[in-house]
Amino acid sequence: MSPFRLSCCLAPLTLALAACQPSPAPVADTTPTASELTAASSTTGQTDLNGLIARAGIRCDSSPASVNSTDCHAGNGYAIDLHPDCADDGFFAASLGPQAVPLAAQPGAEASGQLPGNQFVCIQATARRAQAPDYYYVQAMDPAQVPACAGDATCQAYRPAAGARCSLSQPQGCVSGWVPADTLEVFSNGIGAALPDDSPLQAADSAWQVRDTVRSGDGRFQLQILARPDDPQAPRSVRLQTVQDDGRVHELARNDRLVPCERCGGLAGDPYAYSRFDDDGLEIVIGGGSRQRWSSHTRWRRPTHGQQWMLEWVQREVVDTQTGQQRSQKLAASALGSPHLADFDPSTLPPAPLLP
Repeated sequence: MSPFRLSCCLAPLTLALAACQPSPAPVADTTPTASELTAASSTTGQTDLNGLIARAGIRCDSSPASVNSTDCHAGNGYAIDLHPDCADDGFFAASLGPQAVPLAAQPGAEASGQLPGNQFVCIQATARRAQAPDYYYVQAMDPAQVPACAGDATCQAYRPAAGARCSLSQPQGCVSGWVPADTLEVFSNGIGAALPDDSPLQAADSAWQVRDTVRSGDGRFQLQILARPDDPQAPRSVRLQTVQDDGRVHELARNDRLVPCERCGGLAGDPYAYSRFDDDGLEIVIGGGSRQRWSSHTRWRRPTHGQQWMLEWVQREVVDTQTGQQRSQKLAASALGSPHLADFDPSTLPPAPLLP
């Protein structure tokens, strides 16, 4: 799995950064029922978003802020993306290895706490200067509280410490704060879902190697990013597939222009950032550059009744990592001819925004 796929007011993070120190756990099992999980999922809204903004020390120019806000910031010039849901559409990860991870009140700030090793977390905000994430705001979670983890072997490998059962509806007292993006193993929406070894796609495309596999939360769709190891300058191949009940896949669309080659990101490295499914569609994000970092974020609408996956919008940004100056551009699909995923060609887009 790859890091993936995915923004905002004010208040310093204090007690939330301390190690998880809840009240003594009751004897009774507090694992929520299915109906309680559904209720917790449905309550993720403006109140929860405002609480996240306050805890994470985020500033937003718009009021009220929403998960679609593009004017939210934190720390020293980091742009913020918000994804507060820790239920069905959550963005989940775990700290890498047994060692504790430094936890801070602001992205880029000095550590003031620790996230335990092998800790399952919900990622609620992303801080970046280009499109690739630099820091994540995380909250410790018990995977038993997460509907997507039901019966998933990957989730079962991660548990919070004894007495630290962090729930969807009562996160108080659970470890939370900003951690470096490279200290987490980020899961796809399908958590531990993977392409079967006997997949016909693997055999039919022996010249390609899979670099990333992301599944939708309901398991119906899968996106793969493939590369040609014999030609590192070749663009990656994007494959969108349906997943059958027996685990075999059927290709819906292929695009060999959307994701640049692994060496085409400049000093920033590999330009492929992440892909992410949600209930309504799919996001694919790339970025690169050096002092001036560029990014391109494409959004694809989930079809109904056998239609094709069509472009919703393209958002492109450039930011000066030293001055914080930035420019952005959002292009509606209607202005681009509403292309399908298989037909989209980034070279036909209008000029990208530039900085002096």
